[in-house]
Amino acid sequence: ASIVTPSTQRPGKASIVTPSAQRPSVNDDDDDNISMNSILDAELDSYGFFNDLEDRSFPESDVQSQATVDSVRHVRANTARWAKANPRAALPGLQPNTAKHTSWAMTAMNRFREDVHQDQTPFHSLSETQVADQVSSFASQMNRGNGTAYKVKTMKSMILGVQRYLNEQGQIKWDSTGVPQPKVALLSRRGPYARVYNALDNRMRAASQHSKLAKTTRQPRFTDVEKAAVRGLFIFQYDSPLCTSYAMSCAIHWIFGLELVLRGSDEHVSAKWSNFSLQHDHDGVEFVQYDFPPDKSTSGGIENSLDHAAATMYANQAFPAECPVRLWKELDRIRPANAVDRLYLGCKSQGSRKTGNFEYKKGFNCQPMGKITVSTLLPFVCDRAGCVSRSAHALRRTAISDMFQAGAPEPMIMRKSRHLSTDGVRKYYEPL
Repeated sequence: ASIVTPSTQRPGKASIVTPSAQRPSVNDDDDDNISMNSILDAELDSYGFFNDLEDRSFPESDVQSQATVDSVRHVRANTARWAKANPRAALPGLQPNTAKHTSWAMTAMNRFREDVHQDQTPFHSLSETQVADQVSSFASQMNRGNGTAYKVKTMKSMILGVQRYLNEQGQIKWDSTGVPQPKVALLSRRGPYARVYNALDNRMRAASQHSKLAKTTRQPRFTDVEKAAVRGLFIFQYDSPLCTSYAMSCAIHWIFGLELVLRGSDEHVSAKWSNFSLQHDHDGVEFVQYDFPPDKSTSGGIENSLDHAAATMYANQAFPAECPVRLWKELDRIRPANAVDRLYLGCKSQGSRKTGNFEYKKGFNCQPMGKITVSTLLPFVCDRAGCVSRSAHALRRTAISDMFQAGAPEPMIMRKSRHLSTDGVRKYYEPL
């Protein structure tokens, strides 16, 4: 082995590199095994394997140390074969699903580089300008194998996976002064990677009339007829054996979405169970209070976490099926004692989706419900009630429109919806 000091390593330390004949080749003859599978074993050095041993300079006369180096080289060869068989496991510090997503994103990125740029150079070794050029062209030109365009949300997800890969590499890179390189932000609006953001934004404009990386489709409010159809569903029958954990989650989504005027699925997913509490007013009437976490409308932002909004939910006498107090008590009774601090918990189920015998059961798991599952709750309710499918933001528009229609004062509506301007809250009013 030869001893060299690459510029990408911490200055002042030597790194032992194996001869080029023993390094795994980046060029893979198997066309179906491109990208992460073909470059992982060639880039094991960059992942920091065995750094404690390899970042040392041993005297030529130190036979014992040289034997240690030979042992490291032997383990390196075995690790290369193991990493090729388990590519996602070779990404240190990442959870399995995150590593899987990163591998998927880099597979697409490297196939695009080979097809369009004819470049097989290890991606993390490219310069900042080269990364910006290739990722921006990837954001604007990448399509599926059949020629159809990816959704902008999917493209953004792939770019974030590439960004995660670069940051995993950057954690072990050092510049000439010994300062670690900063994190890569591929979707930054300023700086060297601004062209990536612009490319993705232009793709968004071409796909729709909206921009800024977020599709803001106007969600119509629920009419009185549609709300009556929803109230007749089995999702509010908590004592019935037909009301599974998924059906109860639909009731949570509907009731708390209307009562708390939540902005969308993100606020549903991030809602913490510890922020809910059952209290009594001066007349002894029960109500559920929800303390909103600091957000963009909180005075002082994150730094002033004590100044936050709170919402109170009293029993619904007009429509007992939508009573938030009754729902909270039932949730408090059936929640597992060691569950995570989230409003939405994973649903117990049995069977397999692949075999077609999958079904939900009563009761919840201790883990939080995923964002994708939460986003399916309201469409499920709409489908069962015979309504046009909507997203969670439609509940916010419905709640604000109902308050306007009932003659509630505008300042009270703004406090309930956490709007900071009258123009903002008035945009939500949709008369029947």
